[in-house]
Amino acid sequence: MIKNFLLTFILILLGFNIIFAQDSLHKKISPFEFTTDIVSSFVWRGIQISNLPNIQPQLIFTKGNFKLGCWGSQSINGDYSELDINATYNKGLFSFTVSDYFVFTDTPNESYFEYSKKNTDHSYEGNITYSGTEKFPLSISASTFFYGNDVDTSGNNYYSTYVEATYPLKYFDIILGATPAKGLYANGYGIVNTGLKVYHDIKITDHFSIPVCFSIMVNPYAERVFVAVGFTL
Repeated sequence: MIKNFLLTFILILLGFNIIFAQDSLHKKISPFEFTTDIVSSFVWRGIQISNLPNIQPQLIFTKGNFKLGCWGSQSINGDYSELDINATYNKGLFSFTVSDYFVFTDTPNESYFEYSKKNTDHSYEGNITYSGTEKFPLSISASTFFYGNDVDTSGNNYYSTYVEATYPLKYFDIILGATPAKGLYANGYGIVNTGLKVYHDIKITDHFSIPVCFSIMVNPYAERVFVAVGFTL
């Protein structure tokens, strides 16, 4: 029932977003900004989360150097649903983010409002990102899960960590991601995500175009290759 509600909510928001996008792409109203991505499959940090198209709406509230965001992903058949909340503080070339990840499952007693360490399905992560300079725009980010269901069979935290470097060129980004130890991404140190993201704008009218992203990503550790395309409304 929760999944059906989330899917309906996403489709309603998508409808509103398409209407507003006719006048201005990514139109920003006051401190709120709303966008929707539609992707052919959901690939994240070298892991294919869903092999089906996903609708991914995002709402961001900005106040000075502080941002509060809500992001969701819903597969077209309803089998995968995710809702994330994050808070970010920007200071110069650095940003600091705390995220709450929640994936809906078919567990009978699942509760979004269960936060105890033993039973919660939430995963909390801390992230620090260096955005690079204009002359050398290499960005580096490090993310670590510190609370929630990122645990081993004994209930001990993995503290799964992911480090990524991104270098933007004129038409595409080069990405390299790795994990230093056993956890969510691998059974030990490994390069788990590397590849290219290519960007292009498709012109619809003189005043409206759609940004499209094509990505080809390789997970050398898992020996997997992923190709995906997505666009933003």
